[in-house]
Amino acid sequence: MAADAEDVLGLIYFAHVVQEGSFTAAAARLGVAKSAVSRRVAALEARVGARLLHRTTRRVAPSPDGERLFAHALPLLRAADDALELAAGAGAVRGEIKVTAPASLGMTHLTDVVAAFLEAHPDVTVRLSLDDSVVDLITEGVDVAIRVRTRLDDSALISRRLGRARLLVVASPTYLAARGIPQVPDDLVRHTFVRYAYQAGDRLAFRGPDGTPKPVQPQGRLILDGGPALRRAALAGAGLTVLPSFAVDEDLAAGRLVALLRDHPLPELTLWAVSPPGRWMPARVRVFVDWLAAAFRVPPWQAAEHAPDS
Repeated sequence: MAADAEDVLGLIYFAHVVQEGSFTAAAARLGVAKSAVSRRVAALEARVGARLLHRTTRRVAPSPDGERLFAHALPLLRAADDALELAAGAGAVRGEIKVTAPASLGMTHLTDVVAAFLEAHPDVTVRLSLDDSVVDLITEGVDVAIRVRTRLDDSALISRRLGRARLLVVASPTYLAARGIPQVPDDLVRHTFVRYAYQAGDRLAFRGPDGTPKPVQPQGRLILDGGPALRRAALAGAGLTVLPSFAVDEDLAAGRLVALLRDHPLPELTLWAVSPPGRWMPARVRVFVDWLAAAFRVPPWQAAEHAPDS
């Protein structure tokens, strides 16, 4: 089946519907009427002989056939964007950057960094999604994902180290007044944790002052799937929790939370900017990653990591 110009336009319209989750949003993004998008997608479905989208009153989602087609259509869109940027000049910094990042980082330090970047680059738009889950960069059309890890597993991705952060055990003064302050990791068995859904079954790998490992299995009946929710629960006195230093530095400075067991540190975290594999990265993405690296080279949350225990 040889593709013609109508097929290519249909693929472009279809891919935008999948990315935006609705015909209305896709039409606005493309600058055309909603009816034009509907016609193009209907013609594409007729062309391939399969239903590509499931339509509900709230959202449009790809069918299994649509997901497969979208995975192949997305590189076409990227190639078109790249070709236009190359034609405009290798140094052109314009267009949209789709970014995903953990909610705790996005709701604290990252948003300020992105705002400063946009002020410096008025022809760039950043679409920032805050999500603690790991998204598929290619399927979701993500240009840059910021991942916070003790190690980066997927070596196929283009990656750049942005900075570092510590994992801290924190609790509210109210909780500690009622339950006591743990002095060593063994004391934690008598405490309640608010646990992180993506690591709820993992042990905490503490190290003693002499480097001796001290694993602890946190116990608690409240399991949450986002860093901001963990922070709110800790502030409310629901228990101890474990959060990166960038998520709680302002709370520690204000005395709303207390960092515990600093002499028994948890593994250090690294902030990474990762992008889909490929030999050429658009100028806007390169400049954005450079901006992030400069902003986080000396982490603004560093003071909280080295403050003494309260």
